Amino acid sequence: MAGASESYSKRWRQYYENSRDQGIEGMNKIKKWSVTYREPVRKFKLGNPIQILIVCWRELLAEFFGTMMFVFLVCGGVVVNNIVDKGPTAAKIISVAANFGFTIAVMVYITANTSGGHINPAVTVAVMCMFDMSLVKGLMFIACQCLGAMGGAGILYGLVDPTIGAPVSYGATKLTQNASTGYGGEFTLTIGQGFGIETMITFIFVWTVLATARENRKDRHHFGIFAPLAIGLAILIGHIVGGPLTGPSMNPARSLGPAVVSGYWLYHYIYWAGPLAGAILAALLYRFLFSLPNPATNIPKIFPDGTIQKFGGKRLRAGDHSVSENEEMQNQARQGAVGEPAT
Repeated sequence: MAGASESYSKRWRQYYENSRDQGIEGMNKIKKWSVTYREPVRKFKLGNPIQILIVCWRELLAEFFGTMMFVFLVCGGVVVNNIVDKGPTAAKIISVAANFGFTIAVMVYITANTSGGHINPAVTVAVMCMFDMSLVKGLMFIACQCLGAMGGAGILYGLVDPTIGAPVSYGATKLTQNASTGYGGEFTLTIGQGFGIETMITFIFVWTVLATARENRKDRHHFGIFAPLAIGLAILIGHIVGGPLTGPSMNPARSLGPAVVSGYWLYHYIYWAGPLAGAILAALLYRFLFSLPNPATNIPKIFPDGTIQKFGGKRLRAGDHSVSENEEMQNQARQGAVGEPAT
């Protein structure tokens, strides 16, 4: 009896130790993932969903809550403006545009250090086209943005009386139809015109995002500091142009949220096709035409041992090139022009 008990105790201890070792191995693997995980820079990567969830869950939550607050505030602004001014007046257009611009600037400032402050599937698609984000992570970002937009519109739907929210479909985007002009005429926007307007204003907006937020390197750090302000201004001017025409979106998630709670789906596909087309066009043009080169690959480095690394290649001794070339590269490096790769 004692032998059987002792044998059972040994088996149980062995099972416990094996389970503990497996748990430690799993935790070490998670720690290794969290330390070594890096998003791609200018290269395609599919991405591991489990790894991304473990490492980037804060980024996904930031996109969810950022988009939720954004949709609640901007759609709420549309509803409130309709209470005091029912016509498409200049004051109403400026007020709604300023609300959108300032709100996106605040939301980007809030979420930029956590997730990069996308809050927009069009921006995420542009970043994916730049190969700065893996495919799986980008799709997760878009899913969180859409869920956050529906959540923000749902909060607005629950807090606002239907008598003031229903007339504007809780801020849903709409093509202008049978609108009167200041000259006594009427106009109706066609599907092609709506698509073109959404493409153009989103193109300018995404170009602003890539030029100010992505090009945030040590020798151009001032761009990154004021990037949210520039992004907000791009949204503001886009709404001034598109406000009386498309309502406008520049953000598919912003159109999706109020469409779900109000049931208004007329021409909804335009507010996906237009912004995504503008974002992809801006990303491709910026990547192949306007993106600044990496300073670390163009400026030589001088190391303490006197060797020089020229154009990102191998180290060169002083005798490997002419004295005049050596002095020229040293002068360039001492002037503080040495940069680092973008993160």
